[in-house]
Amino acid sequence: MRPVLLLTATITPPAGVPSLTRTDPAVRALDYLEALRFYLPMIGPTFKGIVFAENSASDMSGLRDLAKGNAVEFVSTTQSHPAEYGRGYGEVRLIQIAMQQAKMLQTARLIWKCTGRYKLLNIEQLVLTRPQCDLYVHCRNFPQRWADMFAIAFNRRGYSVLSKCHERLRGDGGATAISAETAFRDVVDEVGIEVCKRFKHVPIIEGVRGYDNKSYGDQGGKLMVRQVLNRLAPMLWI
Repeated sequence: MRPVLLLTATITPPAGVPSLTRTDPAVRALDYLEALRFYLPMIGPTFKGIVFAENSASDMSGLRDLAKGNAVEFVSTTQSHPAEYGRGYGEVRLIQIAMQQAKMLQTARLIWKCTGRYKLLNIEQLVLTRPQCDLYVHCRNFPQRWADMFAIAFNRRGYSVLSKCHERLRGDGGATAISAETAFRDVVDEVGIEVCKRFKHVPIIEGVRGYDNKSYGDQGGKLMVRQVLNRLAPMLWI
């Protein structure tokens, strides 16, 4: 069963988003173009198709031109929540909107959601080794309790969690004063569906982080440590 890949995007972030320094729409648009170029050859062998969902109503003509002739569906919407709610809240709300609007997602039995600016270099390996579960996330216990949000796999039962957890991810101190990733870990730990909380392989990301404008390529040493410990001491969840 080939999943559908859902890529989430905000080309033009609104002013006031907490912990976001990569804000130039032209720069971000190039990030999305390069990531989509990376994923397009996976349509067929790995994914049934791609849904590209963008929530700032920005021009996507370059992306559409790149995707022409491929099984790619575009969803364009605008953020209706205050920027202070943060990226975690906005990410889950965009997933919800895409699930409602994208025809490809209406019938998809399995969906991989990835942050659209990043290239998840070993995503094909992650897809092939996914265990049977409703929600597949990558959690960490050190240096803090955390659930990564850049890549999540879910079926319809798994989506039942994502469809109603957005309020808990607010970053404005209203519903929670902790990070969205820590709040999402709380959600993951509490749900009653079948959840697999650790990827079989350490995810390898290429791209520039939004919060500090630094490349994931600078974390080569940390990645190597995680890969070694994932084999030798997998219970550590680093």
